[in-house]
Amino acid sequence: GTRYAGGYRDENYGHAHLPSVHYWSIWNEPNQGAWLAPQFVGGEPYSPRLYRELYLRGHQALSETGHGRDLILAGETAPLGSNGGGARTPMRPAQFIRELFCLQPNLTPYAGAVASARGCGLFSQFAAQGGWQMSGWAHHPYTKKLAPTSRDPNPDSITLANIDDLGTLLDTVANTTHDIPAGKSLFITEFGYETKPPDPFAGIPLSTQSAWLNVGDEIAFHDPRVLSTTQFLYRDQAPLRNHARGSRGYWFTYQSGLRYASGRAKPSLLAYAFPFNLSPGAPGAGGQGMFEAWGQLRFRPNYTTTDVLGLQFRPQGGTTWTTKATAAITNPVGYFDMPLVAQGRGTWRAVWLYNDSPLIGSREIPVAY
Repeated sequence: GTRYAGGYRDENYGHAHLPSVHYWSIWNEPNQGAWLAPQFVGGEPYSPRLYRELYLRGHQALSETGHGRDLILAGETAPLGSNGGGARTPMRPAQFIRELFCLQPNLTPYAGAVASARGCGLFSQFAAQGGWQMSGWAHHPYTKKLAPTSRDPNPDSITLANIDDLGTLLDTVANTTHDIPAGKSLFITEFGYETKPPDPFAGIPLSTQSAWLNVGDEIAFHDPRVLSTTQFLYRDQAPLRNHARGSRGYWFTYQSGLRYASGRAKPSLLAYAFPFNLSPGAPGAGGQGMFEAWGQLRFRPNYTTTDVLGLQFRPQGGTTWTTKATAAITNPVGYFDMPLVAQGRGTWRAVWLYNDSPLIGSREIPVAY
């Protein structure tokens, strides 16, 4: 906190002043054994107890160094876990959150010796400092090789497909324990998909990455609790060259970038810069098929007031694009969300127009109905 309060001189680089920081998140994936251990002791959850104290001390230190009014996030939880109960067995996030706030699986508080064994007495120290005082909850709702709309079968997992369960659980905590206020914002601080190529083990096809990133962004957009999303990564990590080339160990690093490690762009770079997704909507007044067209001119500066969007259709086998709808983009960060009448088989494209000038940039989606 002292180092990034705005007046600290770096030990290197000519002793220049380091910038002030006002956006913090305490720890990373505390429900994963690689980041915090032990996860379980004697088969009973233990990492929530560790994280409870880490957060208390971290927040206290930030407050004492001038950062008390900064945005400070709790959680940074990973989406999945495993059965087991070992020191490094990953804990599913819903269980982690319940245990963190000393709630049993039935969402009633632990009491007596069971509560003491979980370190629940630390809450008195939180209360003395004004409670948790978290600005929001950070989460990494990866779905791995599943579409953003596909839920994990375990109800204690929280991926993008059931991200609303996270807000519901936190509100239950708030109403049951009163340790945090209800309605706290959610921050998706990591989300992405590894691609094949280059990763032959964990990757999905390049075109699928493009489509699923856009679907994921739309899910987050429609959840009023989600305040921000962060793509992880921008550029693939290099493989681990101390492992045999092409082995799982060689590809252990993350290949979820919008660019390859070499810097060459993947198709997802355009998809991320210009998100566009079509999803079936409710039938129109005349019973005709409808789409919801959603997207964002993410590549444009915020608060731009001169952008126009065109939605065009080309029938299957055809060569001519026909504009079916246009709209001025008034959202301050360039989002659009509008209905479209289905036109049958063919391809839709979202077209960025500047002051009604000719076509400048576009994203295409084929439809089979």
